[in-house]
Amino acid sequence: MTYSGYQYAFYHFYAWGLKQWGSRSYPQYWAAFVVAIFAILNIYSVLILLEVIFKLKLFSLYVIGDKPLRGTFVLAVFFLHYFLFVRDRRYEKIAREFSGAPKSVGSRRATYLGMYTSVTVLGFIGCAWLYIAKM
Repeated sequence: MTYSGYQYAFYHFYAWGLKQWGSRSYPQYWAAFVVAIFAILNIYSVLILLEVIFKLKLFSLYVIGDKPLRGTFVLAVFFLHYFLFVRDRRYEKIAREFSGAPKSVGSRRATYLGMYTSVTVLGFIGCAWLYIAKM
């Protein structure tokens, strides 16, 4: 997914949250959170596949003693998405860019986004199943 597609994913969830709950519920944070969750699922899927197929551990779940690195990694991804989409009201620029698109383009993008979210969730479930089956 290109950065433009990533921005559209953010816009889609932002517009949906804005329509459902209004601007008082801060839909920009919710949209950044949802897109960050999908990014985390994709990253973990790749790491699981590397471990299952190639026996390569690039990211151990516990690195320093018993202190998990997972929480730090997840927080870093959330902060990255905050800086990409929310800080300095960047979500307004993204909303202006995508809200003026013709219906046909928006429909095609929504179809691609639906495929992306489905593949992401099902891919993560499949990778987790592989990991558990290999243990």
